[in-house]
Amino acid sequence: MQNEAQTKEYHSGDCVIVPATRRLLRDGAEVELEAKVFDLILLLVGDHARALGKQEIIEALWGRRPITDAALSQLIYKARRACGDDGERQTVIRTIYGRGLQWVAPVREMVAEPPSSTVPVINDPSIPVATTTMAAPAPHRRFAWPIATAIILLAVGVALAWWLVPRGVAHDATKLPRVALLPIENATGDAALDWTTRGVPGLIGSLLAPSPGIDVVDPLQVARAWNFAVPRESSRIDHTRKVVGASILVTGALRKLGSVYELSLQVERGAGRRDADIVLAGSEPGALAVAAVRRIREALDLPSQTSPALAASPVDPYLAQTFARGMDAGMHGRWSDAKPYFALCVKETPDFLPCRLRLAQAQASTNELAEAQKTLGALLDIAHRRDDTKVIAESLFQLADVSLIRHEHATALRRLQEAAPLARKLGDAGLQARIALKSVDVAARLKQFELAGQALQQARDLVQRHGLQENKPDLYNSEAFLANARGDYAAAEKSDRAALTASTAVGNEANAAGDAYNVGLDLLRQKKTAEALPLLAYAFRMGGKLQNVRLEFSGGDNLAILLLNAGLIERVQPIADRLLAIGQQQKNPVWQALALILRGGGEWNGGDRRAALASARKSVALVDPVQDPDLWIALQYNVAMAMVFEEPASLPELSKQVEAVIAKQPKPEDYRYSQLLIRAMAAAANDKTAAVRDLEAAAIAAHPGDPAHGDLHRAALVVALASHDADAARVGLHDFDPSTCHDADILQLASQWAHQQDDASLADEAARRLKHLRETALAALRTSGPDALAGIATDPGD
Repeated sequence: MQNEAQTKEYHSGDCVIVPATRRLLRDGAEVELEAKVFDLILLLVGDHARALGKQEIIEALWGRRPITDAALSQLIYKARRACGDDGERQTVIRTIYGRGLQWVAPVREMVAEPPSSTVPVINDPSIPVATTTMAAPAPHRRFAWPIATAIILLAVGVALAWWLVPRGVAHDATKLPRVALLPIENATGDAALDWTTRGVPGLIGSLLAPSPGIDVVDPLQVARAWNFAVPRESSRIDHTRKVVGASILVTGALRKLGSVYELSLQVERGAGRRDADIVLAGSEPGALAVAAVRRIREALDLPSQTSPALAASPVDPYLAQTFARGMDAGMHGRWSDAKPYFALCVKETPDFLPCRLRLAQAQASTNELAEAQKTLGALLDIAHRRDDTKVIAESLFQLADVSLIRHEHATALRRLQEAAPLARKLGDAGLQARIALKSVDVAARLKQFELAGQALQQARDLVQRHGLQENKPDLYNSEAFLANARGDYAAAEKSDRAALTASTAVGNEANAAGDAYNVGLDLLRQKKTAEALPLLAYAFRMGGKLQNVRLEFSGGDNLAILLLNAGLIERVQPIADRLLAIGQQQKNPVWQALALILRGGGEWNGGDRRAALASARKSVALVDPVQDPDLWIALQYNVAMAMVFEEPASLPELSKQVEAVIAKQPKPEDYRYSQLLIRAMAAAANDKTAAVRDLEAAAIAAHPGDPAHGDLHRAALVVALASHDADAARVGLHDFDPSTCHDADILQLASQWAHQQDDASLADEAARRLKHLRETALAALRTSGPDALAGIATDPGD
């Protein structure tokens, strides 16, 4: 229905409403609209045959968030004005007493003209919003125990492709003085005040950021850069200045003088300008930080505070300290600890918008995506009422990021398109670059490759023109992501190696670990397993060291799969246990399900099919078939495989459940391959002919080059072993070459069948290949130590 609606245009009087491009035209001229105003107009005109009640409108536009009558009235006023109507005439939008609002002007629904082949620039608000979605390009994954691999490739995209999401666009951004607030020294001698080292500059930077005429570096960006490895010829301060591109630095120290605190700051203005020294004293460090903002503004010759954005701050010293403590926790990556600080500050100081933004970041970072959307939605509403362009742009960017994580790609693209012209208006090159890079990712997922390429070029121009050193790794990551989406894995590998070089050049150990993970995935896609394995082991280890749970989980998940494929099952269990613990700590059911699959893989390959069945059932229980049918069906495939040996009588009922879920899907034919394999296993015990018929049909549906083709070999051999059926084995061994197989589980199944049939040749070939896989994997693991990255980086200029 959505795709059908997007092909329509609504013609009403002198108005034309175009849903696909989110435009309103009056007399042929485009009317600039806020997003919510257009949403209201589209809602009314799309259902013009009836009046829509107040609550129905609110829920359609805001969900279940409480909205004041004043906010709704203002929205209606703007919608009427955009259509040439007003509250007195009501010739277009009429208030129907006792019923609600109705679009009363005559409406003609017409088919929209196809869009031009020329893709507009990302800053142009007329860019068509895509309405189709696709899964992110996922790693080439081969599981060493029963699993519908092709389906898993789609289902776990958010868990495995997280690092590929580009991290940090108008053409002509004015270069403003760029201010960075560095960590201050806690010279009080009191370790309980260590939070001030990062928290005080975090608070000052958040209060200073709305100031026109300067570009304040995000305190979190400064905190990351401060931790980078410093070259021998540079100091930490100079290196941080270079990485974040700051022209003005603020440094300082906090001391205890009897019963009061002294905060001393130095504003280093550079370019031959005299530095400014600021000294404040008082009883609360948080209050001193708030007071320092005015003094810094004076030192930078900025105008007096006039806007609500500049005036808003946590006036109460306790709340100022609360926010600063939250910033300190966030800068250390402890978002679970940061969240309650920000929540309290939002509750007590609702006008302090930076705190709402940080609360949303904390919620998104702890997987509370729905809550993050609500927080950002409320922030966006307030920013619109204040006409605060900077907060609007940042809120839209963060909303796009959350939508991307939730696989709402069309929504993410629309948010980015709304944010781009605002960032251009602000002259914020850093924000523009982040928008462009994120747009590359979203457009690539939507297969809008021309648009993605255009956004990539914009980002490249901004990074080069404004010297955005920290964005260089992100730029190469985006290049790699686009190359992967196009299927050019060699180009992706080159770009990811360049990203690794760029991360290493600025000393960003965390990014370098993620870049190494990306190179590992690129190698996997090119079936260079031995080269990929040490990099994934390195990523898994570094993820734990850096307390980066996404990197640790993704690296460990892929590493364990390769170890299972190599037959090193004894090394899988500790990894699976760690990943399960991460999934439980993060309250992430998908991660828990994937960890249980790894545990079951070790149990299955070790011969404990009963335990493997129990693990598979636990994994299924964690997944909702309505919300995630792909993963649910893949996990049921595992259950079915173990049931063939342990509970064959239960298989027909499981097959019915799977068929019922598939029947409810928009395209049931997309699941035919897995459906046939599960049906064949269900028939193995009682109807060998039907089982072989389904296996042969699955062989036709599969493609030899598809990663999931191994599932056919595996399922057919399991059916053959359970039913002693040579015809099933014939299907399973068709085009099977032990000497090129990379899956220890299939080799073991083939070996078991060979022993049943006294086929010494096949048994020997399988045994030789299993030995080779183990030895190759063990040799690769020996290179996964501290020097794992040696020789894999590439000069970005290549």
